[in-house]
Formats: sequence, structure tokens, C-alpha cells
Amino acid sequence: MQPYQPTGAERAFLVIAVLLFFPVLVGSAMLVRQNLRLGRGDRRGAFRLAAFVFAAWAVAGLFGAHHVTNLAEFQLFMEFLLTGLAWSCLIWILYIALEPYVRRRWPATLVSWSRLLAGDFRDPLVGRDVLIGCLSAASTTAIGTLLWFIPSWIGHAPSKPFFGPTWQFLGARTIIAGISQILFGAPIFWLAALFVLVLLRALLRKDSAAAVAFFLLLGVFAGALSGLAPAVLVGNLIFSGVAVFLLIRFGLLTMVAHDIFWSVLETFPLTAQGSAWYAGISLAGILLLPRLRSLLSTPPGAAGRLSEVPRWRGELPRKIAPSLVAECRAVLYAFPLAE
Repeated sequence: MQPYQPTGAERAFLVIAVLLFFPVLVGSAMLVRQNLRLGRGDRRGAFRLAAFVFAAWAVAGLFGAHHVTNLAEFQLFMEFLLTGLAWSCLIWILYIALEPYVRRRWPATLVSWSRLLAGDFRDPLVGRDVLIGCLSAASTTAIGTLLWFIPSWIGHAPSKPFFGPTWQFLGARTIIAGISQILFGAPIFWLAALFVLVLLRALLRKDSAAAVAFFLLLGVFAGALSGLAPAVLVGNLIFSGVAVFLLIRFGLLTMVAHDIFWSVLETFPLTAQGSAWYAGISLAGILLLPRLRSLLSTPPGAAGRLSEVPRWRGELPRKIAPSLVAECRAVLYAFPLAE
């Protein structure tokens, strides 16, 4: 059997990832040192986020691998433990480095995220941002699926699928591990992306220029990962535009919810046919989606707190925010997978 040879797009993705990782790591370490010396940063929120990432990593490792009682298993356990601690430390550093600067420059970006870390799961702003992330994920998934069919409609070969259901077919154990991996990866990726956006803003000195540069960088990054076919490239550009808008306009929580919801839609074998042999696995994926609605159970009178949250530019109008929550809630309840 011939060893696997990575494609040119996969090599390009690896190079871009490495070139972005080290500036993010070095820059965040420098900012953490300064913020800790000046007493800045939400240390309690950073600790809770790091603990959540480590817990998600632990669940993924526990359910995603076969375990045996021998010395090699102990070695694997130590590697797994050190890797989980390294990722937890990384996200702690990213959050401490970013939180003071983002809170000062774009306060709306971290408001709902900070409330979530504080344990206010029923805050109306948290529910709004989660809903918007879910709706955007469903929309981009539908657009991406449509773009995949377009080449065959005009007589060309369809693009190579990016990925799809794999180990979810193995049952409950791998489903739990897959969900944990999604919950583990989404906060790390979008915190790193937010750091890149802040870095671009510091270099270019203008919000609009930083947004355009971040859009192009994210488009190239996604294109290198999934290939450069025309349909895939168009889909990546659409996703990049949506991601830049949501990250700047609504904040970090919206993009994390988008990533989680999109990953479930893309990786679970969803079907409406109850006779399919994987219908039970599909049902597990479908039932995961409406669980996000539990964040919308707000206490009476709490919707008025949305009016206190500033926009990226200016103040959020008092009458628009509650209606936006109601509209998003109505659309999600009408979404077929949430029935």
C-alpha cells in the first residue's frame, strides 16, 4: 500500500496554520505578561474556559479511544493529559491576552461570552447570540450543499466533498467523543481568529481595513483546507464574509455557536427516513440541535437588558433588540430539524 501523500492544498493549509500559530502564541504571551502585571483580564472567566476545554478534551479521549490495561495505556494517558493541559493553558493565555483589549475596543464582542462564563445561561443576550449563530450555520450549510450540486447541473463533475459522517456510525461512544471534540475545538479556533483580527486592527489602524484583511485571510485559510475548486471557493468566500460580520457585529459567542451547530449538521448522518439503518444515530444528531434553545428560557423582564449592550458602533436601539430575539426564536422553532 502506498503511503498517503498530502495534496498541494493540504500542504498550503499546513504552512498557513503554522505561520499563523506562532505569531498568535508569541503575541498572546507578551500581552498576558503585560495584562497580569497591570492587573487586567477576567481571570475567573479564563479559568472556567480552560477547565471547560480540558473537560471536553477528557471526555473525547475517554470515549473516543479503546482502552486496555497495560503499560502502553499509561503512556498514552500521560500524553493525553499533557496535551489537554497544553490546550487549556493556550486558551487561558489567549483569553487573558484578548479580553482587556477587545472589551475596550469592541465591547459588544465579549459581552454575551462574559455572561456565559459567569454562569448566566438564561441571559437574553446569550440566547440571542446563540440563535443567530445557529441560524447562520444552517444557512451556510444549505448554501454549501447547493453549491456542491451546481457543477453537476451544468454538466461538470461535482467538487470533492470536504468531509462527512465517519465514526458517528460506530454508535453512542463515538457520538459522545465527536460532540466533545466539537466543543473543544470551537472556542480555541475562534479565540485565535479574534486575536488575529485584533492584531490586524493594531497594524492597519482602521476597523474597515482590518475587517477586509481578516476576510481575505480567512478565505485563503478555508480555501487551502478544502481545496480551490470554483464552487468550494465561492462557498468559502461566503462563509468568510458571514464570519467576519458575525464576529464583529455580534461577538465571539455567535461564532462559537455557529461552529458547533455547523459541525453537527456536517458530521452527523442526518435523515428523515425512519427505516434507514442509521436512523437512530441521525435522531441523536437531530435532538442535539434544539437543545440550544434551552438558553432562551429568560426570566420575566430580562429582555430589557439587551438595550444596555453597545453595538460595534453606537448603541443598540431599545426597540430593535427584543424584536430580534423574538424573530430569531420564531425562525428556529420553525426550522424542521428542531421539531
